[in-house]
Amino acid sequence: MGLKSSSAMTLSLLYAILRLNRIYLKEDELLRSAAEISLKNKTSITGALDDISMCYYGGLTVTDNFDFRLIRRIKIENTPVIIAYPKFYHRSTYDMKDIDFKKYKKYIQKLELLLNSKYVYETMVLNGYLFGSLFGYDPEIINYFLGSGAIFSGISGKGPAVFAIYEDNEDRDNAASKFSYQNYNIIKSRINNDGINIIYQ
Repeated sequence: MGLKSSSAMTLSLLYAILRLNRIYLKEDELLRSAAEISLKNKTSITGALDDISMCYYGGLTVTDNFDFRLIRRIKIENTPVIIAYPKFYHRSTYDMKDIDFKKYKKYIQKLELLLNSKYVYETMVLNGYLFGSLFGYDPEIINYFLGSGAIFSGISGKGPAVFAIYEDNEDRDNAASKFSYQNYNIIKSRINNDGINIIYQ
């Protein structure tokens, strides 16, 4: 449940190259190919089929990353969102390669139960707590967003970016205009279910 930036890049490049050459793959073949490329270019440890499929379809997807299998898709309400990310710091997926996630099996199972019950944002927040405990995070940013009217805020994926979900554009825009943390950039956007598309110029 991160920002999908590396997955979006991999998928968009593959999709564009295929379309330019008039090569049309079935959806499952396209997603699997993008996941395999993510493994080979070392932007992912698992292939990140979950991230790639969310970039492709929009909304939320539940996947089995090890068997490259899409389990189900979930539409999410088009709510306003802010993303805050550090200007001078990023975290690599390979920072996680030595972490034994088996130790967190019970916690992760609880996250899966929440997600299966469609508590999407709650799952994102609790997922952020796990990675925050492993890598550290700045709670001040999250506290700012919650104090500015966000209904949910937490670490995006493995961090260090932070997300904030708002009920309306006015609260989001006010929070963005008053944001004063100089080491962070912010992006205003909305959650969407549109998926990948080509913009012709």
